[in-house]
Amino acid sequence: MTAPAACGEPEFAVHVDQNRWLPPGGGDVHAVVRVTCRPADAAGGPVGSDPAEAAADVALRLWTPRGASVAAVVQVSPEVRDLTARRVPAGPLTGDYPTGPWGAESRAYHLHVLVPPAEAGRRMRAGRVRPLPAGADPGRAASGDVLAEWAADPDRAAAEDPGVVRRTGRAELSRAVREGLRARRDGDHHTATVRLGRAVALAHAWQDEAAAELLHRVVDVVDAAAGTVRLRSALSRADEAALGAHSTATVRTRAGNREPGAV
Repeated sequence: MTAPAACGEPEFAVHVDQNRWLPPGGGDVHAVVRVTCRPADAAGGPVGSDPAEAAADVALRLWTPRGASVAAVVQVSPEVRDLTARRVPAGPLTGDYPTGPWGAESRAYHLHVLVPPAEAGRRMRAGRVRPLPAGADPGRAASGDVLAEWAADPDRAAAEDPGVVRRTGRAELSRAVREGLRARRDGDHHTATVRLGRAVALAHAWQDEAAAELLHRVVDVVDAAAGTVRLRSALSRADEAALGAHSTATVRTRAGNREPGAV
């Protein structure tokens, strides 16, 4: 569900990808929220607006119902950025997550909300998201709903939404690389091997050839699909920096240079 921003302001649109179905007694709700910004010129606003910076200060406002809590808010595209700890209270049930300036662009956010467990047949709104430029009227802002519904059918609850899988998989690869490199620097070779092995397996599964090539400079790959690796004895700062930088950029694949599952 979307609503236009006020006249003369940039226009935002919100799209939510999720599997709203939960098993009886379940309480973990995951969704990926894609937010798109159109500068005022493109949206019919005043001529002369700068599309490179359509909105100087935008917060992602998240409402959750009483009894629910926010486990994570992570930007997963075009780069990975954990916003969870940046929450600023905006009311008893709402919080603002600063996202900085926006131009004509799209960003995606992984939301993880914990709701009270319920039995099959119950449904609820687990959250509502609004991109909110500084000074904007929340009542006129675009919004998207995160839903939860408890199903008796375990297959329905177990199904994964392709949009969520695509975006959260990106975040997992980034996290595995980051944790692996940090463990290696700290001398924890066991953790480094496990986490970088996981990164190798994800890069292999997602056909991220650039990440795979960079990982090969850090580890000797025994079995890419299984994530079996051995740490290399020497690692240049340049290779470490290149791998770290790639891990926070959007995944591109050889299949038409698109993300897995993209349409």
